[in-house]
Parts: sequence; structure tokens; C-alpha cells
Amino acid sequence: MSFWIDPALGVAGAGGLMLGWLVRSRRSAERRTRDLRDAAAYLQDHYTALEMVLRNNQVSSEIKNFVVELSDMLEEERLAKELLIHWSTDPETSPRPGSNGMFVEQLLNLAVEDPAAYADVMQCVSAGLLGATLRWPETAPYFQAVAARLATQPRADVAVVRLVAGNRGFDRSFGAMPAAA
Repeated sequence: MSFWIDPALGVAGAGGLMLGWLVRSRRSAERRTRDLRDAAAYLQDHYTALEMVLRNNQVSSEIKNFVVELSDMLEEERLAKELLIHWSTDPETSPRPGSNGMFVEQLLNLAVEDPAAYADVMQCVSAGLLGATLRWPETAPYFQAVAARLATQPRADVAVVRLVAGNRGFDRSFGAMPAAA
């Protein structure tokens, strides 16, 4: 009698493990599909706002260059991952006096002079960062941190993203990084 019980328990155990693995795989695939769908929506909002910023004559060329550079950087998987992970996990990342002074001043002036253009810049940056965060599985877990940081200090964090991107060696060549030490 025990001869039939032992193999039956082994088969039942293996079946349970397989079922658990299948359920987990399905949930993971559903979560990834949802992330990609959300990323596409955020990135569509980003590109719509980017077009509005670039067409607006009230927006300075420095701000336009920044949103274009950011957009291009978020297309490069390696650069986007480094920027998002560093920016969302480093609480010490903050604008230093003088490092972004003119940029922040232009941003603040734009908020007063043309609130709609300012909203477009903020939408472009925020939607781009959120979309890029959900685009890759390695950065998706940082979505909540990125969203919370954008919600609590949007103006300052646009300057922070600019600063971090500059300090990490990102430039208009979109891939030129200093050699690893």
C-alpha cells in the first residue's frame, strides 16, 4: 500500500509546484503587460508635450534643448536606467546653488509668463520619466519613488534631473559616458 502512496505524493507535490510556477508566471506577465501599456500612454503624453514645448516661442532654447536631450536619453536603455535608478534612489541628489541657476530662473519665469508652456514642460519631463520607468523591468520597481518625487517637488526635480544627467556624463552625443574607473 505504501508503494502507491509515496509516488502519488511526489507527483502531487510536483504538480503543485508546477501550478504555483504557472500562476506566478501569468501574474508576472500580466503585470509586465500592464506596465508596458502604461508606459506607452505616458510616453505618448511625453511626445505630445514635447511637440508643444518645441513649437512655443516663449520657451527658451536652453529649456528646449533640455527636453530634447532628456527625450533622447530616455530612448537609450542604458542611459535611462542609470538616470532613473540614480535619481530615484539617491536622496542626496539636489540642485546645488549656481549649478542650475539660470535654468531654474528660466523655468520660474516661464511659469509666470506662460503657465501653459510651463505646464507643457512639466508634463514633458514627468510623463517621460514615468514612461521610461515602466518601460524596462529593471526600472519598473522604481515607479513609485519616481512618481512620489515628481509629485512632491516637480520644479526642483526638473533641475535635479538636468543636474544628474549632466553630472553622470550624459551629453548631446547620447551615449558618451566617462570610462568606468
